[in-house]
Amino acid sequence: AAVRFIRCLEIQPRDDVARHNLFDALHGVDWDAAGIVLHLDGIRRHLEAGFGDTDFDMKRHLPAAAAAIRSGRHFRRAMAAFSAPPAAAQETGLATRSWFRGLLGDPLLRQVLRFDIIALAEFEFLLTNMRRALLMAALPAEPAAKNLPLDFCMALAHQAYLTEYAYAVSEHESHVLDEARTRRPADAVQIAILASYAPLPGWMGMAPEPERLNGAGLGPLVRQQILEPAAEASLQPAIPTLAPVRHGTSAQVKSQYEHNPFPRWSHLRRPKPATVGATLEFLFPHFKAPEKLLAPCAILIAGCGTGHQPIVEALRYPASAVTAFDLSRASLAYGMRMAEQMGAGNIEYLEADILDLDRMDQMFDVVECTGVLHHMADPMAGWSALTAKLAPGGVMKIGLYSALARRTVAQVRQWIAQQGLAPSPQNIRIARQHILALPEDHPHRSVTEFSDFYSISGTRDLLFHVQELGFSFAKIKAALERLGLSLIGLPTPDDRIKTLFRSMFPRDAAMTDLDNWARLEAEHPDAFRQMYNFWCRKAPESQ
Repeated sequence: AAVRFIRCLEIQPRDDVARHNLFDALHGVDWDAAGIVLHLDGIRRHLEAGFGDTDFDMKRHLPAAAAAIRSGRHFRRAMAAFSAPPAAAQETGLATRSWFRGLLGDPLLRQVLRFDIIALAEFEFLLTNMRRALLMAALPAEPAAKNLPLDFCMALAHQAYLTEYAYAVSEHESHVLDEARTRRPADAVQIAILASYAPLPGWMGMAPEPERLNGAGLGPLVRQQILEPAAEASLQPAIPTLAPVRHGTSAQVKSQYEHNPFPRWSHLRRPKPATVGATLEFLFPHFKAPEKLLAPCAILIAGCGTGHQPIVEALRYPASAVTAFDLSRASLAYGMRMAEQMGAGNIEYLEADILDLDRMDQMFDVVECTGVLHHMADPMAGWSALTAKLAPGGVMKIGLYSALARRTVAQVRQWIAQQGLAPSPQNIRIARQHILALPEDHPHRSVTEFSDFYSISGTRDLLFHVQELGFSFAKIKAALERLGLSLIGLPTPDDRIKTLFRSMFPRDAAMTDLDNWARLEAEHPDAFRQMYNFWCRKAPESQ
C-alpha cells in the first residue's frame, strides 16, 4: 500500500489524501522490505514535506519519521560505532567520519529534532553519543570543528532543551564543560553545542545578550531558551487566583508542577471548528446530542497543565467560552504563552484547586478533567466537586490511570522509594540511566515505552509523582452510579482495541457495558496503557 501511495504522489505531488494514507501505511511497513528500501529517498522527502504542512499531524507520524531515519545506512553505522568498546567509541575525530557527517547533514533528522521529543531509547543513545563527539570536536576546537553545521548543533540543542537535559553526561564531558564555564564562548557552533548540555543563560551569564546571539545565527535557541521563559515569567503575576491552595496533597502536587511544568509541548494540529454536540455524535454514533451542545457552550478544563487541552478545545469550539484552571502558575503561564501564539483568545486561565470549586458561581455545559483525579488524595471528592459544577444535561470527559496497565510503573515507583531517591533532576537522571541499562527483557525496562520517560518533567510525572492512585472499570462503574452520571462511551485510542471489543462483544453495539470493557482489559492488560478516557452525562432537570 505504501508503495502505491508513493506512486500516487509521483503522479500528483499535491494529493494530500495520498500523503495522509502514505503516512498511515508507514506505521505498519517492514522497513527492510525491498519495495520500501527502493523508495526510501522518496518516503523521506514526503515526510520532510509533512513537517512544513500545518494540515498534517506530524506528532502522530513522528514514529514513522524516526523509523525512516533508523533504516538509513548512516544511522546503522553510527549505532555500530557507538556500541563498540568504550575506548574506541570515545575516541576523538568521530565527527570526521562519513556516517557522522551523513547524520549531521540529514534534513529529516534535523526536522525531527526540532519538532518534538523523540521518545525512543535508540535515538537517545545515538544523540547522547553524537553530542559527546561534537563536544570533543569543538572544545577544544579540532580542525574539523570549523565545518560542523550550526543548523544541526542548534537542532540537537533544541531536542536536549525539550527533554530538559535528560541525557547522560560522562565524567570526561563534565571536565570539558567545567573548563568551558571558566571562559565565555564566542563561536556560534560552540555555544550551540554547550546549549545542548544546559540552557543558554547558564553559559552566557545572568544577562545574556539576545541581539548578539541573534546576529551569530542562534535566533531559534535565543527564542526557545531565553525569550519564551522570560515571557512566561512575566505572565505569572497576572494570573487570577480562585483561592490559596491549602489542601495538603494539593500543595504537594502544586510544588511538583511549579518546578516541573508538564507536559512540555510545542506543536498541535489545529482542529476543524465544530460544536461539542457534533464532536460527540461523531465519536459515538448512538448518542443524540441535546440542542444545548449544538450551540456555544461554557467549557471547564480542570487541571489544564501547560494548556494543550484547553487550547485544542478553544480552537475546536471558537464560539464557546473556555475556563481552564490548574494548581501550578508556571504551567498556566506556559499555557497562556502558547494560547497567544496559537491565537486561542477564548480562554480564561485561573489558579485553582478542584476542591475549592464551590467558591465559583458559574455552571458549565462541558467539564473535562483528564489525568488529574488519580493524583488527588480522594479522587471521588474531586470528581464530586466537578459534577456539582456540571449543568443538568451537561457532559463530562474524564481520564484516569488504569492500575492494571500501569502495574510495572507501580513496581518502578516502589523501587525508587526503596532507593530513597528524591525527585531532583540529578536523581531522575540516575533512575533513568539505571532503567536504560537494564536488559531488554527486564520487566522494569517496559517503562521506556511511555513517551513521558524521555524528559525530566515527564519522568517525574511518570515515576516520581507525589501522589498516584490506579483505577479499574469496576471502580469507574461504581463512581458513575454514585454520582448519577451515565456513560456515553470511550473514544478508544487505537482502532485495534475497538475492533477487538466488537469481535468479543458483538451484541454491545454502543460499546457502553463497562463489565465488557473489564473483561477485555483482563485478557489484554496493556490495552489502556495511557489512560482510560470516557465521556459521561448528567441527567437533564426533567429527569
